[in-house]
Amino acid sequence: MKATHLILHGSYGTPRENWFPWLKAKLEDQGHATLAPQFPIDVWPEASANGDINFVPQHQSLDKWLETFSAISDQLEFENLTVIAHSSAPLFMLHVLNQHPELRLRQALFVAPFLGKIGEVWQIETVNRSFYTPANFDFPTVRQQIENSTIFYSDNDPYVPIHESKLFAKKIGADTIRVADAGHFNAEAGYTEFPLLLNHLLA
Repeated sequence: MKATHLILHGSYGTPRENWFPWLKAKLEDQGHATLAPQFPIDVWPEASANGDINFVPQHQSLDKWLETFSAISDQLEFENLTVIAHSSAPLFMLHVLNQHPELRLRQALFVAPFLGKIGEVWQIETVNRSFYTPANFDFPTVRQQIENSTIFYSDNDPYVPIHESKLFAKKIGADTIRVADAGHFNAEAGYTEFPLLLNHLLA
């Protein structure tokens, strides 16, 4: 059975952290075939040890993530797929849609998304830079590939400014849900479970 639900982690992340394992288990309990793959990532302590000038990502790049997606694409239901993506992963998903015009998302739930530079933390900006959408990115076509989309953003995210998530939502025509005191929706902010997202997903 091909997966109808895809959970995507963000930069420096894994599918084994935050609320991802909890969500995967809940979806599978509901009978949904769910895939939560690992994408190539660099390691934060090693990046920091190298320093701003010397650090060159060895693993995370848009090209490598697209290669990884291509490797798992035959496991996905391309005409009936729900994607739940966190942080840099929603931005990555836009590139996937751009490269796969045959892909249709029945539903997209994007958590703390952004389209470009979000701050001055060089460890983050360096690994995310190749993902930034160019000025001529084809948002109208991508919007047509997503049947229904919702953006979750926090009022105190330490990494992603509110206006960045709102701009993302505007570009793809998504609904928005503001969540109080959710930080970056990660374990550090207490997000090892995400009932609000699950309830929205199964509604």
